[in-house]
Amino acid sequence: MRALLTCRPMAGHYRPMLPLARALAEAGHDVAFASGEPVAGEAEAEGFTAFRVGLDLDSLEPHARRVRKRAASLPPSQVRPFVFTELFVQVELEPRVNDLSDIIEQWSPHVVVHSTNPIVFVAQTMAGFGLAVKSAQHGVGKQVFSVGPFKSMHEDHRRWRSGRIRPRGPSTPQDARTTMDPCHAG
Repeated sequence: MRALLTCRPMAGHYRPMLPLARALAEAGHDVAFASGEPVAGEAEAEGFTAFRVGLDLDSLEPHARRVRKRAASLPPSQVRPFVFTELFVQVELEPRVNDLSDIIEQWSPHVVVHSTNPIVFVAQTMAGFGLAVKSAQHGVGKQVFSVGPFKSMHEDHRRWRSGRIRPRGPSTPQDARTTMDPCHAG
């Protein structure tokens, strides 16, 4: 089995996935990571195949500083929707979807495991359309997509369908079917 693990290019998203990646590799499966730097380099140093997707951490930081500065003037109830829209959707989604689409098509993983971060989930879901790729979420707690920040995803979905993000099949996102919570209480 080929398993592609994907996350944002940050240690807090990558390192919790390492025990799963190691267990899959020890069981004889092909495991690869898809992320930006420095995660892609760290995954290679750990002995995994790594694909560079989306923006690397150094490229994201100026955008994140700009978004944080603007978010500081907002009421608390508006911060999360603003950050999700401005950073995750407007900056990160398009390059991640396009890169993941190519990797999924070329490497043909049997499963794509995404970190809890919503942008990774949405990008992985869009990239996997029509390619018969199973998806699983790896993270702490249940992913929530029905709250305000994700209303902006509808605009992104329209951009995707209009061709700015390369489609790979049907035009309706699907939910992750499996969640692996490494800190599950029960």
